[in-house]
Amino acid sequence: MNCSEELAQGPRVLLVDDSAANLLALQAVLSSLEVSTVAFRSGKEALTCVELQSFAVAIVDVQMPEMDGFELTKRLHLTKHGRELPVLLVTAIHRDEAFERKGYASGAADYITKPYDPEIIRTRVKAFIDLYRQRDAIRRR
Repeated sequence: MNCSEELAQGPRVLLVDDSAANLLALQAVLSSLEVSTVAFRSGKEALTCVELQSFAVAIVDVQMPEMDGFELTKRLHLTKHGRELPVLLVTAIHRDEAFERKGYASGAADYITKPYDPEIIRTRVKAFIDLYRQRDAIRRR
């Protein structure tokens, strides 16, 4: 998706993974939630978008070329709309506790290994969307 396109109102979920198949799988997992998903295959594209748009939560693959998920998480939190953005890091490769600690140290809200339970992904995303809605309601008052 091009970030300059008109996005639907309501909570949006940012998906970043260099694999189109993984992005489609995540979109399918989240389809039962009332959210819009915006998918990118590179961290650079995602960063550009987060400079322009706000998101309720991001799901980011750890292992990507050019910029891994750890670096992307750090950089997202330096953007205007990314300061409060919860990031769920997802990985099939980095299952060691040292990588999990690195994920949390980079600012991730959660670190999930594959294969993951789709219900766990939905539940965690829904919790962050509920928090986003609450913060948004408070700001509007």
